[in-house]
Amino acid sequence: MEKFRRLLYSISDELNIRRGTSESVEYFKRRIIYSAISRTAYASLWDKDFDDESCVSVRHVKGKISELLNIYLQLYPEARIDAGLSEELYKNFLTTGLIYHKAYRVAPSICREAVQGKILFLRGMPPNEKVFVSGAGFYKCDEKNFLIKENLSDIHDMFEVPEKNLETIWQELLDKSVWHVVEDWQDMEFLRVSPPFNRSYWQDKPERNGKISLARSSGQFEPRSYYSYKFSDGKFLCSQIPQWQTYDEHFQSSVYRKFSCACLAALKTLPPTEFKTDGDIVHVNFKYLFPPSELRLMRLYSWPQFFDKFPNDFKRTFDTKIFFALKPLFEQLGYEFKGE
Repeated sequence: MEKFRRLLYSISDELNIRRGTSESVEYFKRRIIYSAISRTAYASLWDKDFDDESCVSVRHVKGKISELLNIYLQLYPEARIDAGLSEELYKNFLTTGLIYHKAYRVAPSICREAVQGKILFLRGMPPNEKVFVSGAGFYKCDEKNFLIKENLSDIHDMFEVPEKNLETIWQELLDKSVWHVVEDWQDMEFLRVSPPFNRSYWQDKPERNGKISLARSSGQFEPRSYYSYKFSDGKFLCSQIPQWQTYDEHFQSSVYRKFSCACLAALKTLPPTEFKTDGDIVHVNFKYLFPPSELRLMRLYSWPQFFDKFPNDFKRTFDTKIFFALKPLFEQLGYEFKGE
């Protein structure tokens, strides 16, 4: 048992994963295993394939994750990590551009680096490159050499994080609205614009205060239609949002949160993201989920607080250095944070 314990701590030193001041040993183990599997699974993209040496199959990557998880759980059965980890990590890699996908096959992205705060964020790093890991995201913190590096990327471009803030997004939507009177709105759902948001972001009744909000077609079928709406002189007015702005093949209709967050920010009801620092880690509670384009970066560089079921987006844990490097990026976009 002692050699197994030393193995985990050796991995934590190599990947620069530090235990929080009040963090339990069990949760610390889960975080180490999560990141160790992430690093090794990403390295499997360089495994040789006799049919095509430039890429490997999706099954190969997911199978590697499952194989590694089974090995770690045999060594550390108390870790209790759900088998859904394979889909969790694969999705993190795919949606943040760490892997390229074509017809059931994947390949590592080209190497790119971007400085944010005092952190060098990495993408496409080969297996022989020494990197640190937060969640499933790779980074370095050799601050002295950042300034002399060439060909650095912009972090917005590298991870496809939008540069427009919430205020601009909302104003552009209003500027492009073409209003039509709608007589029957019984088959629509309406954005919930005030707390609580923990049950659903949508409600059955529209807001009649004259302010502009969002609506969508009800039902279970995707893609849904989304609208901006308002009541004016007792009439219900709608303007449809183009479907390409509210639907994505990876995230489906959750893309609408770009507009729901912007709407709530304009109404001053978007709740701040809460965080609590615990030494070398920060626990984060998303009171309202970011849009996928922003959330995927936060997911990549963090660990879920619960490992018994994936995905778990609302409560995440970050390396302290990573969190405080990313926080100003999202504050510039209009998101507020509240520390304990």
